[in-house]
Amino acid sequence: MSSMAFLESFMERYDYPAEAREALRGALRHLSGIPAVRAFWADCMASYPVHHAPRDVSELFNRVHAVSGTFGVPYETVELLFFILLAEPLREIYRQEGIGEDIYDDTMLDLRAKLVECRKVYGIWGSFVAFWLVGFFALGRFGIGRLEYEPETKDALTLPDGRSFPGGRCLDVHIPSRGHLTKENIEDSFRRAEKFFRDRIPGDTLAFFCHSWLLYPPHREMLPADGGICTFMDFFTIYASEESPDRHDLWRIFDTPETQDLSKFPRKTSLQRAYLARLEAGLPVGEGRGVRFVPKSEILP
Repeated sequence: MSSMAFLESFMERYDYPAEAREALRGALRHLSGIPAVRAFWADCMASYPVHHAPRDVSELFNRVHAVSGTFGVPYETVELLFFILLAEPLREIYRQEGIGEDIYDDTMLDLRAKLVECRKVYGIWGSFVAFWLVGFFALGRFGIGRLEYEPETKDALTLPDGRSFPGGRCLDVHIPSRGHLTKENIEDSFRRAEKFFRDRIPGDTLAFFCHSWLLYPPHREMLPADGGICTFMDFFTIYASEESPDRHDLWRIFDTPETQDLSKFPRKTSLQRAYLARLEAGLPVGEGRGVRFVPKSEILP
């Protein structure tokens, strides 16, 4: 399939906004019309199927990142487009690895989430965190339902309630910005992830770790107990938290790179208003760390 044909089918499959489709379509036309760029692009595409270890995909992306600002197209657009086109060989790699089409689709939805984030924050159809996408294309991170999972190795940990993690292989949980969090879609994601990773992670128990602004304990005081954020918190034992003086996660809430000038923050959503009330009261924001243990004996076939 030609690059343009695949781009069109990909954007249709994952329901990209019409304006985004035109921007990405135009960017690919522009890139394809420059012989030197076309040759560089083709070389990167050809290299991927045999270079999908984490380090190698990072090196491949770094090649694109180093020159993406010189193509006459916003670098954010170039870098997202690069990963969209890599999604064609990735689909074949998934087949070879015996990974289901449903997980491929859930994983590829992260590209759309990054596209929409970039448009909201910077007004550009692309991604300002394209480096994050490397993990998906190195088979190191997977979307499964509403959440994403990344196999990791962590040190031993003892919780305040006496339970412990002995150290070793576990799973990091990530929360893409694509829709509401509900008890039902969180449970569905965990159930599917438990089955997928049961035989891929050693030991008798799966340990799911999450380090996120969503797990910040003061949410219990400032947000509805039955809302999406507190519902997500209910799935974890939160064992640590820290403040974020630089407020680096506020762009996720306010769709702006601004982190200090409160007058520039929108007040459109109840979450935005709750956070502004906290900030205007001089209170900090931060992150939490949580863990969820699931004995393999409890995982249904």
